[in-house]
Amino acid sequence: MRRIASAIFSDFYWKLLAGAMAFLLWFIGTYMFNPIQNSSFTIQLEHHNIEILTTENLYLLNPEALDVLVLVGVRAPRHDLDILGDATPARRAEMVIPSVDFRAIDVAAIIAGNGPQTVRLDVSMNMYAGYEHIFIRPSFIEVELDVITTEVFAVDIDGVGEVDSGLELRAIRLANNAVTVTGTRTNIARIDRVQVSVDIWGINYVAELPNLRLDVLDTDGNIITDYFQLSVTETTAAVSVWPIETLSLEIEVTGYVAPGFAVEGHDFEPRQISVTGVPADLDDLDYFVVSLDLGGRSESFIEQIDISASLPAGVFLANDQSPYVSVGVEIEPIIERVFHVLQDDIRVFGMGVIYDVLSDAQTIGVRVMGSRTQLELMRSGDIVLELDLRNRAIGIHTVTLLVGLPDGMALAQPNAPTLRVQIHEPADIDDEYDEYYEEYDLDYYDENDHSEYDDYYEYDHFYYDNDYDYDYDYYDARP
Repeated sequence: MRRIASAIFSDFYWKLLAGAMAFLLWFIGTYMFNPIQNSSFTIQLEHHNIEILTTENLYLLNPEALDVLVLVGVRAPRHDLDILGDATPARRAEMVIPSVDFRAIDVAAIIAGNGPQTVRLDVSMNMYAGYEHIFIRPSFIEVELDVITTEVFAVDIDGVGEVDSGLELRAIRLANNAVTVTGTRTNIARIDRVQVSVDIWGINYVAELPNLRLDVLDTDGNIITDYFQLSVTETTAAVSVWPIETLSLEIEVTGYVAPGFAVEGHDFEPRQISVTGVPADLDDLDYFVVSLDLGGRSESFIEQIDISASLPAGVFLANDQSPYVSVGVEIEPIIERVFHVLQDDIRVFGMGVIYDVLSDAQTIGVRVMGSRTQLELMRSGDIVLELDLRNRAIGIHTVTLLVGLPDGMALAQPNAPTLRVQIHEPADIDDEYDEYYEEYDLDYYDENDHSEYDDYYEYDHFYYDNDYDYDYDYYDARP
């Protein structure tokens, strides 16, 4: 211990002086010839992990926020500062690195939010050893982020121009009826429609228009297509311009009403419809039949019939034509009424026959059934009774009368009325019938007084053109 103490304290003052001189030399060398100094440098801000925006379907709305020059205060020995100051900008950016890291953003919060979200990213420093940053300006940046979303929009058609009179523009068909639009959530919300303009001037029949641009429009009608990515940017339109024709309507009533009821009449409107189609499908098409099934109904009704699905193939309703035809049917209960026809009004076949009617009654009763309206308008003279005496032998016969009734009327009695007659002398009816027509042939009719022929012809036409119905069962069963 004494040796150690002796070694330390021997020549103590000289040793203290030597130490002081050594410190002085170090201090002078360090702080006078290479002192610690402060300086500042402007360095481009770097960003890391920005690809996270793509993977998370986020979009940077203000990319200019990353183009920032950061002022960095640096503390280091003068010699190191000189090296930093003399370095190229690229080399300096390697030695002192201000940066932001996009991993700091809260992705879930941005997605859950509404509209753009502002996110603060702090600027951090990465420096070579021996350098110390004193300050950073700015110390953070603010970035605006929005969610990238996709939505499908139907493509609206904006027809430009008009077609000629008598023609109709049919529905324009697009090669792409819908388009997928990708953009930020905020911009997608601005979209009012996706539209294509189709010029129809001068088109007659069929035309195909290719390379038509799709435009994205906002609610003010401004084109904002540049803000989005579209699955297709162009489409093709098929345009058809067809002639318009007018068709008459006819009603075909099918089926039956309920037992005990009868159809009094029917009416319908409109009487005509406007249709369109290719000329070949419209040729020789003058009218259209609308079918209505009575379906056992027992009350009057009005029915709206949609005719659009029953038009002929290739024929379509014009754009301004309603597809409905209103059909009204009047149905009434069937009632019965007895009419009395004078015997003198019975029409006889077999004009050369000599006969007597074996009945003192002056009239023949006929029970008729039909609708109330028809029966109220009907008169006894509307019933035609026919007595056929042709080819009958001499003697007494009970002859079933042939009954002619107006349309819609029917016999209510089980059997047609009969008449007892006694034939005294038959005649060759066929010869007399032929002679009658020969006498009043058309030439004679045209040149002479023909009032008698008119009466006979009216009667014949009355029967055989079905203006009145025969009860053929009774006719076939006559004696």
